[in-house]
Amino acid sequence: MKQLKLNLLYIPVVLLLVVLQNALGMDNMPYILQRRKMLTEMKVNLYPQPKRSKVDKYYYSHNLTNNHNYSIILNEPSLCTGNRNVFLLILIRTHFSHSQWRDIIREMLKRESPMPHRKSLIVKYAFIFAKSNDPHIENLVRNESQHHRDIIQEDFPETYLNLIKKVVTAWKWTVTFCPNADYVMITNDEVLIDIEKVIYYLLQDHSMGQYDDHFAICYPVGNAPANHRRVPSFKNMRPDYLYKGKYYPPYCHGWGYAAHIKVINKLYKASFTNPPFMPTDVWIGVLAEKLRLKLTNNNRQYVLANIERYFEDPLYPIRPGMIAVTDEKANKHHEYAVMKRVIKSMRRHWSTMRNITIQVNGDPSGMPGFFSSLPSYYIAICILCFLVVFILAMIIITQLFNQYCFRKALIKKRKP
Repeated sequence: MKQLKLNLLYIPVVLLLVVLQNALGMDNMPYILQRRKMLTEMKVNLYPQPKRSKVDKYYYSHNLTNNHNYSIILNEPSLCTGNRNVFLLILIRTHFSHSQWRDIIREMLKRESPMPHRKSLIVKYAFIFAKSNDPHIENLVRNESQHHRDIIQEDFPETYLNLIKKVVTAWKWTVTFCPNADYVMITNDEVLIDIEKVIYYLLQDHSMGQYDDHFAICYPVGNAPANHRRVPSFKNMRPDYLYKGKYYPPYCHGWGYAAHIKVINKLYKASFTNPPFMPTDVWIGVLAEKLRLKLTNNNRQYVLANIERYFEDPLYPIRPGMIAVTDEKANKHHEYAVMKRVIKSMRRHWSTMRNITIQVNGDPSGMPGFFSSLPSYYIAICILCFLVVFILAMIIITQLFNQYCFRKALIKKRKP
């Protein structure tokens, strides 16, 4: 009878521990920790200045330090731990006033549910925030974070100068909390991406084998005289915050770029000894030159003009464009309306992929909607509470069963 009692207790305990392990992604943690260690220990070489470099010699002759020691206010540390592999991590720089744009982007990234007979490519996304000085705005951001579970916020103030800190935050968060990602895409919140086309393109890039020495998706600019001092937003900045050179190096435009996580890690590590300056994109171009990273020419993949007409075209699926920049020229000041119409056009052309599905910020354990909206530690607490109640119930049931068996045995003995 005692052995029966123990067996009855072992079964639910083992089953619930397995469920708990899957809910927290604990079975993925050894691999994720290994990847994080690999990125942390990866050696990064900063090369001497090339002969034809247009970067000011100051950035090669001065050894400086840069400390990005900001605390995380809002975080999603378990965003990537529920899956062993994340194919693409999308981090979007945003401003707290752009809530409508973020809702459009969330709608854009919604995909069909994974099908059991297909391979799922996991895509994760999050929005990068700075801190507002307004308590009311901060409360709204916290509420949005609790509802969508897709916001990362550090405690530097929200200013135009601190746009560059959002980039470093994105790099740092990737290496720390999502080291199991293959590719990382960093964009602004006025940019829409055709996730299906981007995935196919990055799969092709990955199949080439050599994916850690270049930007996979990039709109290259630069190689031109520096003109940022004429831009109104830079005129009032202190000179030591601005690029000192007379010519820009080649760099990827800040609308959005994608690269393998090893490239992102190289950029992040190079930032330790290369303090940021404005314009942000030029600073990344200086880092890329020091790291000898190649800029692939993907200009045709970015759609800047006649956006709605481009995505409504029946031939759009076979055209190269996959990234819509909605705040350029004619679209300025009515980006939201343009974004809505572009999303509608994109969705008309999206097809069900033949052998894979794309799962975006989905719950890998297949839990229903209520649980998928909760963070992992809430799920863990719920399961642990259920486990305790279940064990107590099993103990009571076994005790009642033992009493029943004991009474039955007594009755048999009393019978003549």
